[in-house]
Amino acid sequence: MHHRNTHLSHLLHPPLLDETGLASATRWYVEGFAQRTGIEASLDLPEENFRLPVRVELLFSASFRRVLLMYIVTLAARQLK
Repeated sequence: MHHRNTHLSHLLHPPLLDETGLASATRWYVEGFAQRTGIEASLDLPEENFRLPVRVELLFSASFRRVLLMYIVTLAARQLK
């Protein structure tokens, strides 16, 4: 149970977001998303880890997760038809 809670916590706020920034955290999230769902996913970002203001990184990170979630929900809804 502890492992699952830690995993959920990392999905909601990846430690990489604080440590190395949005680009690294987003790359990590996309790789994990592809592995967890089996949906092919790629990301086109500069290789260097640029930093944005903390609030901006949090906003973009949360928005990005919502977009992926809505994508999964849309795919699931299409499969139910």
